[in-house]
Amino acid sequence: MYSMATISHLIAQGVHILQQAGVDTPRLDVELLLADLLGVGRAYLYAHPEEEVNAHIWQEWQKRLERRARREPLAYILGKAGFYGLEFTVTPDVLVPRPETEVLVEAALAKQPATMVDIGTGSGCIAVAVAVNLPQAQVWATDISEAALRVARENAERHGVAERIHFVQGDLLQPLAGMRFDVIASNPPYVAASERTSLQPEVRDWEPPQALFTGGDPLRFHRRLAAEAHFYLHEGGWLVMEVGMGQAEMVAALLEGAGVQAGTYPERPRGRWACGGGKVSLGGVVSMGQIIRVSTDSLQEAVRQASEVLCRGGLVIFPTETVYGLAADALSEEAVRRVWEVKGRPSNKPLPVQVADIGGLRLLWREVPEYLLPLINAFMPGPLTLVYWRSALVPDIVTAGADTVGVRIPNHSVALALLQAFGRPVVAPSANLSGEEPPARVEGISPQLLEQVDLVMNAGDTGGGGTFYRAGCDRASGASAACRCALTVRIAEVPGS
Repeated sequence: MYSMATISHLIAQGVHILQQAGVDTPRLDVELLLADLLGVGRAYLYAHPEEEVNAHIWQEWQKRLERRARREPLAYILGKAGFYGLEFTVTPDVLVPRPETEVLVEAALAKQPATMVDIGTGSGCIAVAVAVNLPQAQVWATDISEAALRVARENAERHGVAERIHFVQGDLLQPLAGMRFDVIASNPPYVAASERTSLQPEVRDWEPPQALFTGGDPLRFHRRLAAEAHFYLHEGGWLVMEVGMGQAEMVAALLEGAGVQAGTYPERPRGRWACGGGKVSLGGVVSMGQIIRVSTDSLQEAVRQASEVLCRGGLVIFPTETVYGLAADALSEEAVRRVWEVKGRPSNKPLPVQVADIGGLRLLWREVPEYLLPLINAFMPGPLTLVYWRSALVPDIVTAGADTVGVRIPNHSVALALLQAFGRPVVAPSANLSGEEPPARVEGISPQLLEQVDLVMNAGDTGGGGTFYRAGCDRASGASAACRCALTVRIAEVPGS
C-alpha cells in the first residue's frame, strides 16, 4: 500500500531488493530505472533526495523493481539500450546490444564500404550505426525473424537511415543470392546448448534463444559464413564476425581451411569478438584494455566510450594535470573495490575523488557550505583538494571508513570532459601498481595494470610533477581558518599569482 515516499527512500528500497535478487549492479540499475520513470537525469536523484513522489510513480516503481528482481534485462524494462553513441529500441524479440559488438562497427567503418550487409541484424544496431556514420553507404540487413526485423526497421526510421537500409527476411546469406558486398558483418549465435546454465539469468531466461544458442555445435553459423562468404563478397572484401571467448583460433582455422587469409582488427582488440580482412579474415581475442588516442578531433568519441565503461562499473585510465589516473565510479562499492584489486594494495587508505563541478560536490558532501564557495570559485578547477564531511552516498571503501572525503575538480580538458559526460564522481588514484612511480605517459604504465583495465585514454605526456594543496574544512569556525590558511599557501606558492 502506498505511503508518502521520497526519492531517497525509493533508491534505498530498490538497492536492497536488487541486492537480494543477486543483480550485479544494483545501484546503477536503480538509478537508471528511477531516472527514466521520473524523466530526469541520474544526478537529479541525488540533488533532490527528499522530493516526494505520488502514488502513481510509487506503483510503477514497484512494478519495475519486481521485473528487475526477476532478472528481466534492464534494457527490456526501459525499452531501449545505447550502442555506438545511439539509442535503440529493444524488445524481447531481439538481443540487447552489447558494447563489445561495437568493434564490428569500428571494423566495418575502417574499410569505408560502399555496400555492406549485416547478417542476423536483430535490433539493427550494427546496420544502423554503420549507415549513420557512412552517409554514402548502402546497407542490407537480414534476419530469420520477422519480429526482429520490425524492431530493426523502427530503429532505422528513428535514426533517419531507413531509406538506405534494405531489410530482408531469410536464413543468413540465402536471401541475397547473386549480390556482392564490400563488407559482411555478423554477430551470429555462438553459445552451445550445454553452456546454457553458465549464463546469467538475464541472458539465459529472457533473451531470444534462437539468437543465442547453436545446438551442439557452437561454431555452426561461423562454419556456414566461412564457407559461403566468398560467393557474396567483392574481390578484397571483408567478413567481420563476433565469436565467443576461446573460439577465435578455431574460427580462424575454419577460414584458413577454406583458403582465406586470417588477421586481427585492431591490433589490441577488447571483449569477445573477432573480425576479418584481406579477402575474408578473422581476428582473435586479447584481454588487455583498449587504448584510444585522444585528440581534439577524437575527444567526443573517446569520452563517450570511457563514460560507457564507467557506467558499467569498469575501469578507465585517463590523464590529469600531472599523471595518469585510474578512474572508477566513486559511488559504486563494487567498482572501487576493483580499483584496489587492480593496484595490488589493501583498501586501508582513502582514495582521491574528482568531480566536474559543484554538483558533484553536492553528491559527495553532506552540504556545500556558503563559506567554501569563494574558495571553490577561485581555485577550482585546479590542484586544490577540499576535505569535508561525506554524504551517505559515499561507500566506506572510498574513505577507508573516515567520515570525510577529499574532492578535487581537475584542471585538464580531457579529465573534465569525461567527468561531465559521466555525470558522477570518480575515484582517481594514480595509474600505477603499489610501489611504482605514478606515470606521466601511457608508455610508463605497467603492462600488468593495462591488462586489467577496460579502456585507456592516451592524451600524450601530462608533464608530471606539480604541487597540490589540501584543505580540511571540518566545521564553520575551524573550516574558515583552515581554508584561509590554505588560500594563503596557494597564493604564496604558485608562480605568477
